[in-house]
Amino acid sequence: MPAFIVAGPGGSGRSTILLTMAKSFLAAGTHVVLVTPRPSPLGSLKPAEGVAAAFTGTSLGEDELSRVLAAVEGPVAVLVDDAELLRDCDASGELSLILSPDPGPAFRRVLVFAGDPEAGLCAGFGGWQVDARRARRGALTAPASVSDGDLIGVRLARSQAGQPPRPGRCLLNAGDGRLVTVTVPAA
Repeated sequence: MPAFIVAGPGGSGRSTILLTMAKSFLAAGTHVVLVTPRPSPLGSLKPAEGVAAAFTGTSLGEDELSRVLAAVEGPVAVLVDDAELLRDCDASGELSLILSPDPGPAFRRVLVFAGDPEAGLCAGFGGWQVDARRARRGALTAPASVSDGDLIGVRLARSQAGQPPRPGRCLLNAGDGRLVTVTVPAA
């Protein structure tokens, strides 16, 4: 499943992780679509070559996102900051389509999003964020509780939860179930 979740409280470095990932995608020739319902460091990439679109605000429409994705040739990464604000947005169906288990060989899209678990990131019983949890991969910037590990498909030890945020450091699950502490380079 082409999804990656970055979870943590505000000020813990999750937007910086998204920015670093976006720059990496662009350097590799992957187009990016930026979605920022609040001001975000991702906004600095709007004028960069390879940015297919930059959406702001909490009213992301399905038609406008669909149009942009249809116009992009080649691989595209959709990066969403403060994703808890868009859990029930109009574009939920299009975001779920990116996560489809068998979208076809020409469908080279990935969804990367960040948000605050305490504010409802991936909450509920359905929707695109809950579907993305099934990818079982992502990064935790400052897990508040052991249940935060469920967002990225790992079990956290009690000693790993409740630590103060250390921007630039995160716990990473690359999809293999192993939790690794990594340092994210400054964007």
